[in-house]
This record gives sequence, structure tokens and C-alpha cells, in this order.
Amino acid sequence: MIVSHNQRFIFIHCRKVAGSSIKVSLAPCLGPDDIMIGSWHEALRSNTRLNKQARRTLLHPLAMKTWLTHRLAGNDSASAINEAIKTRYVHRGFANPPHASAAEIKRHFPDEWKRYFKFCIIRNPYDRLVSEYLWRTKNTNIKVSFRDYLKCLRGERFYPNLLAEGETHTWNMYTINNRVEVDYIGKYENMKSDLRKITEHLNLPRLTLSHVKETGRDRSYREYYGYKEREIADSLVANECVAHGYEF
Repeated sequence: MIVSHNQRFIFIHCRKVAGSSIKVSLAPCLGPDDIMIGSWHEALRSNTRLNKQARRTLLHPLAMKTWLTHRLAGNDSASAINEAIKTRYVHRGFANPPHASAAEIKRHFPDEWKRYFKFCIIRNPYDRLVSEYLWRTKNTNIKVSFRDYLKCLRGERFYPNLLAEGETHTWNMYTINNRVEVDYIGKYENMKSDLRKITEHLNLPRLTLSHVKETGRDRSYREYYGYKEREIADSLVANECVAHGYEF
């Protein structure tokens, strides 16, 4: 998530849409009081300096304690800084700060929500679910089938540490009470042209996404779905498909 008072925009970071790369590219444009949560470790490794707001956040005792804990655990300074900033905003009431929902952002920044340009990027939800599954199982080392992962998202299974704390469905990240609440929705499939429209609207330099991660996938997302997987996924992504014209 980014709340830019300097450029008067709010970026909602939906999952698996190169959101971290977008934040890294936007980070040099941040003003002193702008808020960016998540992806600071990648921004720092790309030679972007912490802005004044991030430095203030790190001075909070809870953030300092988190930074020290991660450093003592052997994590590099950039990763420790990123975790410290996220922890501070969890303490302020965000369930999952880097992927804060529209409702949370509106609650914490009501005036900015009314006045700033709000945007996000979305992705074919069937493709996104596979990308999320592969990313989570790789990073958690949890052995779970794609079908059971979908059941976990639907609340029918539980695997400790598989899902992020406070996780919500992508649809709920940019809607409130099933109503779209952002000003612009770009699509992952049209990333370059949609980002160009966004940056032109905000009068920002054109973004170069040089940090987009490879999927590492060796087959089409469709091959992960059988009849049962489609049935579960359909129930999870119906709203997105209807609203944005996505199909399997």
C-alpha cells in the first residue's frame, strides 16, 4: 500500500500483480510524509533511500524492537527495516498492512480517501490463484494440493502459516460492500498501457518495472484445474469475473 500526500494518490497492492515492482518504481517519487508499507527491502536494494515518514516509523519502540529481533535472527538490514515498518502498522490496526483493503484504508485515511486518486492492478483470478498457490507453497514449504489450497481459501481447510494474517479476497481489497471504490483498475494483462495511463494522470515519470519476478511456472494455469478445482474457484472469483469480464 502507498498513500502519497505528495502526489495525492493511493495505491492498493493486490496480490500477484507485480505490486512490489510497482511500489519499487514509485518509491523514488515519494514525498517526505508519504506512506509506503511493504517492499521497502526491495526499494532499498534498488538504491532508494527511506523517506522521512519511514524513518519516523522506525523510531517507534515496537518498530525498533522488531528490527533488532530480525537482525539478531540473521536477516539483512533491508529485510529487518521492511518487517519493522509492517509491524508498526499492524499495531496501528491494519490486519495485513502491505495488502490493506479499501475498507481499512478508508477508515484510517478518510480525508485522503475522498480526495486522492485511488488505483489498483488486478489479474485473471484463475491465473492469480495458481500463482498464489505456487508462491505460498514454495515460501512456506507446506505440502498441500491445489484443491486443498482452494478449500483453505474458502474456509474448509486450515494449514498453519499458509495464508497471511488478516488475508482477504482480492475482490474485497478494492471494493466495500461489493461496490468498487477505486478510481481506476488496471489489468496485469495490459500492464504497460494501464500504468502509462496512471502515471500520465498523476503527472509522474513513466515507470520501468525492472523487478518483475518470473513465475517459475512450467505449464498453463488451466492445467492445475480439474472439475472440482473449477467448482471451488468459481465460487471464490465470481464477482471479479462478472465485474471485469474475466473467463477461465
